[in-house]
Amino acid sequence: MAMNSAIEFIDRVRKDTDFRGLAYRVDSGEQFSSWIQKAGYTFTPAEIDDAFRVLLLKAADEEAAELIKEIRQWYTLQS
Repeated sequence: MAMNSAIEFIDRVRKDTDFRGLAYRVDSGEQFSSWIQKAGYTFTPAEIDDAFRVLLLKAADEEAAELIKEIRQWYTLQS
């Protein structure tokens, strides 16, 4: 399921700072999308939006929710 791919991507971005750092090397939203696909993740914009919503609903506390919100902002800026 593609939303699972989006959730896995978000989890990796959250846990792997080296992986997240690689995203800063891309120059455009199109290259960012290509980088995501080359990393093995496939999802649509709607599916990643749904993934962020699901993760926010499942957040254990406010700190976890804030981290998901920060990653969402990071993703929006990169794409």
